[in-house]
Amino acid sequence: MKTDSGKSETACPSNPGDAGSFRMSRRQAMTLGASVAGIALLPSLVKSKPVGGQDQQTSRVTEYKDLRGFNYQPSWGATGEGIWLHFDEAKCGQELDQIRRYFPKCTVLRIWLSYHAWGIDRLKFLAAAGKMAALIKERKLQMMPVYFNGWGAEGMHPFGSFAQHWIGSQKPWTIYKQYLTETVQEISEKGDLLAHDISNEPYNGYYWDEKIRGDITEFLKAMASEIRSITPDTPIGVGSQGTWLADLDMLNPFVDIFYIHPYVYGRYSQPDKLEKKLSEFDGMMAKLRQLNKPVISNECCWGSNNDAGRAETIKQELTLLKQHGIGFLPHAAHHSWVADLHRPRPDYKTWSMYMGFIDPNGSIRSGHEIYNEF
Repeated sequence: MKTDSGKSETACPSNPGDAGSFRMSRRQAMTLGASVAGIALLPSLVKSKPVGGQDQQTSRVTEYKDLRGFNYQPSWGATGEGIWLHFDEAKCGQELDQIRRYFPKCTVLRIWLSYHAWGIDRLKFLAAAGKMAALIKERKLQMMPVYFNGWGAEGMHPFGSFAQHWIGSQKPWTIYKQYLTETVQEISEKGDLLAHDISNEPYNGYYWDEKIRGDITEFLKAMASEIRSITPDTPIGVGSQGTWLADLDMLNPFVDIFYIHPYVYGRYSQPDKLEKKLSEFDGMMAKLRQLNKPVISNECCWGSNNDAGRAETIKQELTLLKQHGIGFLPHAAHHSWVADLHRPRPDYKTWSMYMGFIDPNGSIRSGHEIYNEF
């Protein structure tokens, strides 16, 4: 990567613990590299072969290829309100230490903030968010905050949502901007931010509704402008599936980085379904090379209650991402009562799968040390 002075700068740390080596300014992220006009888009390949040779060397897609991290949800809560309004500093520090000990290549954590927790008690939320940012920085890790959420599981939105179906009627989104301003100021002062994630999977449930989809995109664009007014040199993205392709086009005008959630393996074990997912992945990679911006998979590795099965999914998915030069943050580092991060609970009659890498007793989950091979 070239700095403004024209000197070469290493895009990844020589020491995995040196998280700061991954810093990239927004200006650097937005400056386009070599043109891809004239590079033919590859057809879908069932084996999902990576692009090699000169194509990878000139593409900006792989600028974060050596980035390793995790999503992190603290263990004590099931929702954003439970986590941030009952923040346990000692427990959080202990769990961050476990992540560092078991996974020394990890340099960044994607942290899910909560608009709803802020709405209930903004001062308590801001104090907790600042403390989390400081604890992460103390351990020489960087933070990727995600501010809003469109994903729901187990019959609820564990981190609220921004009411996608009527967000267009809430312009100019003054209250959302206040939340962003206060939160970004607090965590950027206390922590070390790698990049911002405006929202997790904002189009969920509304992919085929053109009006609502347009409103969501306009909202995200406005939130991006608000964040840039506070931290103009920190790159911005939006966590989205990517394999839909249309989401990449909608986000492209205002993001610096594409965050993808491919989830190719695990739930698609049948050969015909896996072939379809691999084909979709190839189509997404072709599209990303055409758009030519940095890419991070800030979610991956579908869960399972079977430890060996989950470990195999991790191996397959991280192999795929590494082959294509994509850095990754699996979901998620630690057991938590947040949906999908715990085993089935006998007192709740609901479907569940387990995506954690560290078990409730603080030990590494069986087979999940395979992460360190990548």
